[in-house]
Amino acid sequence: MIGQIHYLEWTQNGNNLISSSNISRRNSTNKSIVVWDYKSGVILKDYIYSEAFNLACFVMHPKENKFIAQSNGNYICIFDSTHPYKMNTKKRFEGHKVSGYRVGFEI
Repeated sequence: MIGQIHYLEWTQNGNNLISSSNISRRNSTNKSIVVWDYKSGVILKDYIYSEAFNLACFVMHPKENKFIAQSNGNYICIFDSTHPYKMNTKKRFEGHKVSGYRVGFEI
């Protein structure tokens, strides 16, 4: 597994890292979010996000087990920050342009 890391963030409990990256496997590239166990370096979950755009930036919610991510597809999406780490497919924030630049934000 080879890839370019776009962003890293700790989960609320500090035990896991979440990364946004391009992952190359067998002549294909996937835009992906990967959850890593910090102590062992083991991948806990990958392929959480399988859309055509990179996620350039994300931030954890300070109280809830969620994080939001800025997509280069000009939308912000919401994910669970605990297992099974699913994306909320029913809610996203659209209507802005990032033009390929990382747009930072805080909650």
